[in-house]
Amino acid sequence: MKSITRKQPTRPLVSAPASTLTARQDGLNGTLELGQHGDALDLQVVSFGLRNGAWVSQNGNDSTTLIEQRGNDNYIGLKQAGERVDSKVVQEGNGNDARVRQSSAYSRPSNVDIARRGDLNRADVNVYGAGNQLTLAQTGDGNGGSAIVSGEGNQLDLASTAGANGITAYYLGNDGKLKVDQQGDYLGVTAYVAGDASRITVAQTGGQHTADLTQNTAGNAINITQSGFSNHAVITQ
Repeated sequence: MKSITRKQPTRPLVSAPASTLTARQDGLNGTLELGQHGDALDLQVVSFGLRNGAWVSQNGNDSTTLIEQRGNDNYIGLKQAGERVDSKVVQEGNGNDARVRQSSAYSRPSNVDIARRGDLNRADVNVYGAGNQLTLAQTGDGNGGSAIVSGEGNQLDLASTAGANGITAYYLGNDGKLKVDQQGDYLGVTAYVAGDASRITVAQTGGQHTADLTQNTAGNAINITQSGFSNHAVITQ
């Protein structure tokens, strides 16, 4: 008697679903601590109020983070690591603080986008990897921005509009592009590039500006435009 072997049906391959985490924060003196680990992550935080703090950690590939804060004296601390990771931070109000750390693989570029509107705000950004894009735009008076970028082929676009704003940028690596656009009065920019074949482009419009630009290696280029009165520039190449 012949034995009959039944063939099991083939199951289609199904990719793991994306993980989503959404948090909303309203009121005063609130604290959020959020963490995500894995791939295809999506994290969103919306905050309204005063003196609220959000500490966010995301570790995984193909992931996105969106944080929005509206109010005064708020804080964002974001750490993101992985391949092809994107983060966006939006703050509206006065006296806000944003600290962003992003690390990605050299072969998988990532993006950081920070947009802020208000006075006396502070942004501190650290990006590590290759081919990454950092965009920081600030509108208001007395704002400060600091960026440290390490790796190859990264691009920084830093912009500020209004008065008494300052930007400090350090680029450590080759083939980088650093662009600064400032509009208003009493503006300052300090840029330092250590790497080959990198470019600094600075445009300042208004009065009483300062620019201190330094490139320490070979094959680099600096392009600076200052429009207005009582402006001052120091360039070292």
